Amino acid sequence: MSQPSPSGPVVIPPPRSVAAAGALVIAEALGLVVLAGVIVASGLRHSAAVGQLLAQGAYYVILAAGMVSCGLALLRGRRWGRTPALVVQIVLAAVGYWMAVPSGRLLLGLALIGVAVVTGGLLLTRAANVWVSRFPSLFGPDPDR
Repeated sequence: MSQPSPSGPVVIPPPRSVAAAGALVIAEALGLVVLAGVIVASGLRHSAAVGQLLAQGAYYVILAAGMVSCGLALLRGRRWGRTPALVVQIVLAAVGYWMAVPSGRLLLGLALIGVAVVTGGLLLTRAANVWVSRFPSLFGPDPDR
């Protein structure tokens, strides 16, 4: 078991499921950057307010940068990336539902839900849970162990 070192944070190599989820989170982030570009380009073609378009595009790019950070953390064996990546999957599933039902884009919505379920599932596998439990506690040893 890895022990905390004064030279840096604890890194435990992730299981394959966590590494695969990290790669999927990065792919989702790239999709968000593409969406930002499409929104800005479409808005410019339709004479939307440039400032508002650029702000919205920048917002999505900043969110994507956070997602890339989480994905890279998972690939590098850093447990902090797991929780925000799970939150992203919940949001992605909600967006997928919105696209499938109220917006009437069934296939795209189901695809987003599918990606969210697969990625979230990879982050919640038994191997992923064992991996997270191997990190030392921030509050000292567990008295129940």
